[in-house]
Amino acid sequence: LELQQVPITERPLAVTTVDTGPILRQQVLRDRDLLEKSQVAFVSFVRAYKEHSCDFVFRLKTLDLCTLGHAFAVLKLPRMAETRGVEFDAMDVDMKSIPYADPKRERDRQARLLKEKTREETPREAAIKRKRDAATLKQLRHRRKMEKREKRQEKRLKGHQLTDAELEDLAQEASLLKKLK
Repeated sequence: LELQQVPITERPLAVTTVDTGPILRQQVLRDRDLLEKSQVAFVSFVRAYKEHSCDFVFRLKTLDLCTLGHAFAVLKLPRMAETRGVEFDAMDVDMKSIPYADPKRERDRQARLLKEKTREETPREAAIKRKRDAATLKQLRHRRKMEKREKRQEKRLKGHQLTDAELEDLAQEASLLKKLK
């Protein structure tokens, strides 16, 4: 609003506030459902803020994503383009160890984790992995080949460096050529 020169008056708070951040974080550590909802809410808020039609008022550059993450009780910032380069003091917690408060959902989650741990790769997944590994190997070979080529070029260029005497001879020959013309 200051950019648009709209007068702003600050009003005093009549009620004292309590820092609810630590309380929310403790609740999120106890219930995975709250964790998931807080992450979804954070992403929704940031995207809505970014795509708002009044972008001269709601500028993403001026938004403090770290403080906003604390306000949404996010334990670590979600991976999204808007949060790249933002330093966030993430809690040192294993995200997979946070249980659901609902026993049925927690049982289902534990069963799913066990199934993923014991599951073998399907032929399709194995093919994708081989293809990815082959692509990485190909990139590595290409990089090595380019490094060898650069070294060879450097050696060639070093061999072609002229001495001072040779440069003087070339300069004399060039001046003689100019005189003949």
